[in-house]
Amino acid sequence: MGSDDIRERFAQDFIGVPLCDTGSSSSYAWSALSIQWRVTCSNNFKAVAQAEQLVAVLQVALADLAHRDLCLRLTTMEIRAQLGAVRHAECRFVPGNDGSKIDVTLPQARAGSEDTEDLQDEAIAIGLATVRQCSCLDKDLDLALARQPRAGRAQPAARWRRG
Repeated sequence: MGSDDIRERFAQDFIGVPLCDTGSSSSYAWSALSIQWRVTCSNNFKAVAQAEQLVAVLQVALADLAHRDLCLRLTTMEIRAQLGAVRHAECRFVPGNDGSKIDVTLPQARAGSEDTEDLQDEAIAIGLATVRQCSCLDKDLDLALARQPRAGRAQPAARWRRG
């Protein structure tokens, strides 16, 4: 019995699916800055680890932007994450009329390694690129992002260093 069969059996015998990690893909969904975010990836250990780190960093960076008026459209942003033989994260925006989609290729060898700071910076850059795509501002978006954050707010691009 395959994972899709198990999922279907659970759906028939129970109210909904009790386990979310039995399928061939994992997905993460939340709402921030008037955007419905959804990140999907293959359901294997390395891909899930990289995607969860991407999701965590995106959520922190988006929370830091919440106090700024970026003139964002109500939309959905679907990020399809996959691991690949790349040195740095790569993203490709997929054209379409039903929300925004972006294919993100994350470095395969860096899952759980010491290069997590670089991956976090790349995740922030991906987040800012997606926010830029959803904004009604053109040149003014860079000015809005460059303004000083409120006192006491976390700096999403600041790197954590061991003391």
